[in-house]
Amino acid sequence: MKIKFLLFITILFLLWSCAPQENIPEKKPEIVQEKMKILALWDSLTAGYNLDISESYPSQLEKILAENNYNYEIINAGVSGDTSKNLLDRIDLYSEIDADIYIITIGGNDGLRRQSVPEMKENIQKIVTNIQENNPDAKMILGGMKLPINYGLSYAQEYQKTYSELAEENSIFLYPQ
Repeated sequence: MKIKFLLFITILFLLWSCAPQENIPEKKPEIVQEKMKILALWDSLTAGYNLDISESYPSQLEKILAENNYNYEIINAGVSGDTSKNLLDRIDLYSEIDADIYIITIGGNDGLRRQSVPEMKENIQKIVTNIQENNPDAKMILGGMKLPINYGLSYAQEYQKTYSELAEENSIFLYPQ
């Protein structure tokens, strides 16, 4: 009986000594994440038209991520005035960039110029396909867009619907309008 009692006390002491002490701050191991790349593509919304480059949304996003201990480099590949066709024409320029995430916000200028919505959808589909073929492990975020109804209610609805259709058809994340 004495041996059982001593064994019980020894085990209890060992468990107590292994428990974290309230007065001793716990040190969390530092997790080092390999720097990941985000390629932000397309028009003046990305380029930061009339803004200092540090005020563009890719620069602001990179800053916020860094402040929250995320290790991302964001490459701003926005070109003011671009349409989906312009981007499609130069998409191969980005095939060498091994990005982990692609943010696609294109089509605003297509809509503002009342260009064909089916053609815009086809162009964006080709852009998505190109990215998937060149970097199949990458994630994509498609930025949805809206037009005011003064462009014509049916045109504005068809335009807006295109983004949700593309996201669903390609199983990519849609950032809503």
